[in-house]
Order: sequence, then structure tokens, then C-alpha cells
Amino acid sequence: MPFVGVNQHRQSILLGCALMSSEDITSYKIVLSTWLRGLNNVHLLAIMTDQCDSIKAAINAMMPNTVHRYCIWHMLAKLRTKLSRVLDGKIAKAEFKALVFDNINVVEFERRWTDYIKKYNLEERDWFYKLYLEKEKWVPVYLNDHFWDGMLSTQRSEGMHAFFDGFITRQSTLKLFVQQYELAIRAKFEKELEAEYRSRCFEPKCLSEFVWEEKFQTCYTREVFEFFQVQLRKLYHCEISTPEDHQAIAGVENYIILDYSFRRFNTRDPFVFTVEYTPIGEYLSCSCKWFETRGILCCHILKALSHRRINNVNERYILRRWRKDVVHPHLKRFFLGGYSRMTSEYMMYRELLKHFERVCDIALDTEVMRRYIKYHLNRLEHDLLNWDDDQMIIPDWEFEDTHDGEGEGEGDEVHKQLVEVELEVIGGVEVVGRCVGRGGGRGHGRGCGRGGGRGGGNTGLAEGIEQDDGTIPPQSSLPDLNDEANWEIEDLTV
Repeated sequence: MPFVGVNQHRQSILLGCALMSSEDITSYKIVLSTWLRGLNNVHLLAIMTDQCDSIKAAINAMMPNTVHRYCIWHMLAKLRTKLSRVLDGKIAKAEFKALVFDNINVVEFERRWTDYIKKYNLEERDWFYKLYLEKEKWVPVYLNDHFWDGMLSTQRSEGMHAFFDGFITRQSTLKLFVQQYELAIRAKFEKELEAEYRSRCFEPKCLSEFVWEEKFQTCYTREVFEFFQVQLRKLYHCEISTPEDHQAIAGVENYIILDYSFRRFNTRDPFVFTVEYTPIGEYLSCSCKWFETRGILCCHILKALSHRRINNVNERYILRRWRKDVVHPHLKRFFLGGYSRMTSEYMMYRELLKHFERVCDIALDTEVMRRYIKYHLNRLEHDLLNWDDDQMIIPDWEFEDTHDGEGEGEGDEVHKQLVEVELEVIGGVEVVGRCVGRGGGRGHGRGCGRGGGRGGGNTGLAEGIEQDDGTIPPQSSLPDLNDEANWEIEDLTV
């Protein structure tokens, strides 16, 4: 059972998986509870699964506030059988698809569903009746207020099954599975790193002279920006008009957009969408709900921006999940076994760099922590540049791959908790949680985590530092954060 999401490059990523011997409610509850513990009990905003009663019951019990969506492909696959002995079955199937996908609002769907059931005399067929009772779990018009990255089926999950076929088979042992799983994850990371490199080094060209396109170019990853340009090209298939009640609500401007890139079933008429623009606050919305479901502005809003000659788009419409200037700590994972031929010098460099990256990940979101790091890095740089074996006092503990503290908050345990979790669930929904160890060490130095304990810090390296205004006396590694003078350290690298 894989948990699949979408990263900043719109690639499928594996968030976790489970080996299951049975598919009953209890088994699914165990899997979900274990997975939630690994996510620091951060519940998902939304999830997409097959139409399975056991999964449904487990999700309702373990994640009651999570939006649960069914894979629509499994329903359409059964449609031909369920429409057997219906006159003009092919036309009925095409009309059913149009009924599901071509509605803009709930009222229109309800009306067209009633007409469809009556037209083909489906009142006595239980399958359609049960579908209607659970319409909020599969009909797009009921789910368009939630982010899905455009997913309607569990295709990404099925694709992950195919991906693993290149690493394991039915005859693979459990030991081999664990080894091959690590190789598979490494392959996924390498693909993400390749996409990261392309995104940072090769910017796609703009298609227009719009100022907001240039802004999207600098913010979005390459793949997302190319996905946005698809909407930009559709701009020329849209016509805009201003209704008589252009400002029926004070402060809100309404625009009617005719989209000729979509055609209604049978009539071939263009779809009509409504765009609302609120100048105060620069709020934009469209009845197609493209931004809500995919996180990218639709061509209808772009048409309104062009019509109103608006150059700047509010930052709220550039989602953090699609930006290329966001730090992703999981990309810094270092697979030592995969680089057996590297030099010892490079291995030592990576070992030191790993500790610096951990510290940066912890302090990234907290101003006082960042100032604390800069303060001590200045002191450390001075000590190293003016190193004297006879005067410098070396700490007496082994500084290995730990954030060691005596007692609780052991380095290995804290390291396991120091994970940046960017969750995009099976439906492709953004859930961002930061799982950081909060135990903290009580031994030497400051423990890992935001609630870490403070213990006996290293004072040896700070002794004997000369400055213009005198000598800095030996002190704790955690200075008084309220004393601004402590933070204003000039460049000591003389």
C-alpha cells in the first residue's frame, strides 16, 4: 500500500508504504496510525483512494477531518457493464462523462443527473443510486474547493507500482525488499535532483510581455512554469465581456469569460465562466476553480488581468509548494553506500557539511536562532583562523554523528525526528508539516529541537579571543539573547 504525493516539480514521490497481509478495517487502521506517528500526528487535508469500504471506515476513524475522495477511473471502468441493456449505450456513456465533468456548479449537476436517470430509466438500478448518495466523494463539482493538483484518479499510485517493478518481484525476500526499497528511494531522489538542477539553471523563455509572467518565471520551478504557460496560450481562446451588473456587489468587479478551448457535449457551445476581481486586497477568483484545485491561475483570470492591465499579482497566488527558492532538506540526504569511491577528503567534507545543514534546518524559521548561529560562527571562524595547539582547549567528547546529550534526547533518536515533511497525499494535496525533535539534549551543548534543553555548553574555544575593546571572557555557549551587544560581532578574521 503506497502513499504517493507530488513534489515541487510535479513528480510523483513516495511518502511511505506498507506491506499488508489483509485488507480489513483493523489492518488499515494500524497502517494509518503508524504513518501518522511518523508524521508527528499531522493529519492530511485530503486523500484519494479506491472505492473500498474498509479504507473508508479506517479513514473516518483515524482522520475524521480529512477530505476523502474516490478514484473516478474505477467508476467509469464499470460504466459499460452498469449500462448494459440500455438503448444507445455508447451515447449514454458519453453523456454520463459529460454529466460528471462538464458541470460548473452543484445546481446544474443535480438538474442534469435527474434528467439523465429519467431519460435512460435507471431509477431501479442500485449502482447509480449508491453513486448519487456518495456524490460528494467523487463528483468534481463537489470537490473543487480542495487542492488535488488536477488528479481525478489514483494513476500516480498505480504508476508507483510500476516503478517498483524495476526493483522487486513476487519472489523477492523481505530482506531484499528493504535493500531494494532504499535503492528505489535513491533513484527517486536523483530524479528530483535532476529536475532541481534543470529548474535552477535553465529558465524557459516567456511567451508574452506581461510583467506577471516574468514574475512567475522567477518564482516557479521549470515544470510548473511550463504548466502555467499552457494556460497562458489558452488566453487567445477566451473572450471577455462586462455584464450589466458589473459591480452588483460594491467593490467587486465581475467579468464574463467565454472559453472556446472547451466545448459542451452535443451543442459545441463554449463554456462560460465568471471572474471576480476585488481591487481592495487584489483578490481574484474564477468559477472554474482551477486555482483552488491546481494552485495555478487559470486562463480566465489571466484574461481579466490583461483586460484590466494589471501588472502585479499578489503573492498569495504563488503557492510556496511550487516555488524554486524554497529549501527542501530531504534533498540533502547523503547515501554513503552509494558513493564508495569518493576520496577521504570529500567524505570528511560531507560529514562536516551534514552537521551544518542540520543546524540550519533547525534555525531556519526562527530569527533568534539564526542570530545565535551567526554569532557563534563568527567566534568559531576566528578560533580556527588563529588556531594554536598550545592555547586552544579541545572538547573532551566524541563529536560523531550525534547531537549527544546525556540522558534523554540521544543524538540518534533526535536525528530520526529531524525531518522536513512536505506531504502531498495520494490526491496530490498540499500538507506541509515540520517534524522537528523537541526532546533536546541535557548533556553537552544545546539539544536538537525547538524545546531542547540547555546544558553545559562548550566554553573552551571561546577563551582568549582578542578584540579592540578587550578580551571576551569565557562564557556559556548560549549568551544572553536579550543583550544586543552580544550579537553585534564584527568581522574577526584579521
